[in-house]
Amino acid sequence: MTITAILPCRKGSERVPQKNVRQFVSSGESLLTLKLAQLSHLDFVDEILLSTNDDEVVEQAQSLGMLKLRIDSRPEKLCQSDTNLQDLISYLGANVAPGEFLWTHATSPFVGPQLYRDAFSAFTSGRDAGFDSLVAVEKYQDFFLFQGKPVNFGLDGNFWPRTQDLRSLFRITSGLFIGSSDLLEKSRNRIGARPLLFELTGEAALDVDWPDDFEKASAAFASSGLSAQGEGA
Repeated sequence: MTITAILPCRKGSERVPQKNVRQFVSSGESLLTLKLAQLSHLDFVDEILLSTNDDEVVEQAQSLGMLKLRIDSRPEKLCQSDTNLQDLISYLGANVAPGEFLWTHATSPFVGPQLYRDAFSAFTSGRDAGFDSLVAVEKYQDFFLFQGKPVNFGLDGNFWPRTQDLRSLFRITSGLFIGSSDLLEKSRNRIGARPLLFELTGEAALDVDWPDDFEKASAAFASSGLSAQGEGA
């Protein structure tokens, strides 16, 4: 069975210009080259599929000389800011070998080799319990409102329960998704009907979506002791 790591990196980030390819650590690595280095340490991954329309992404990736790397020249219609994500999921699903996928993003720099290994091990074990996919999440246990109304409190006559008794909510991160390759193309989704929630905490849950995120993540990575060659968490 083939296991494919999928790494989408389109050109034209609007919130953080050139976020995938600009220097992220002082030694010169970008978010892209850091993520490819992290993925290169995964023995269980047979192929790394980098899907992009960015020539600089291609140039940086090819400079690493990775044997497992395959570069997909993604059609421009699937590289727009308003591209339907489900269309991209289906497209990439049709371009991976039958087996399983690990979908991740360069914008999750603190999700490294060990977390990928732990997640894949959890997914493998979870299948025996009936889980059909895995998704990285960040747990929140606090008071939430939606359109002015309580979401997870004010139930059963106890309007202000203790924080530890609140129903937890989970934010899906960009860290990783794992499942069968059939799921991508047939369901046009990265999670199935019964996903296993893989909790990330602290910096591991960080998604670089805004300029402040990039600067904070860069500083945190520099002080973390993690290797720019991909080893670490």
